[in-house]
Amino acid sequence: MIVRLNGEEVCAQDGTALSVFLAGFSLDPERVVVEYNKVIVPAQEFGAIFLKEGDTLEVVSFVGGG
Repeated sequence: MIVRLNGEEVCAQDGTALSVFLAGFSLDPERVVVEYNKVIVPAQEFGAIFLKEGDTLEVVSFVGGG
């Protein structure tokens, strides 16, 4: 199936948990904010959301610096 990740179409397996999907991109759930179909999702809910065709994700990573 196709989902949109930060404006780009990417393939994902239907029913994949958001937490598993993010792990596939080496994204640490403690260091990202995820907007799922225009709703901000708390990190503790990533495992309870299952992707489906046409979903839209915007992911922003925190970057430290000094």
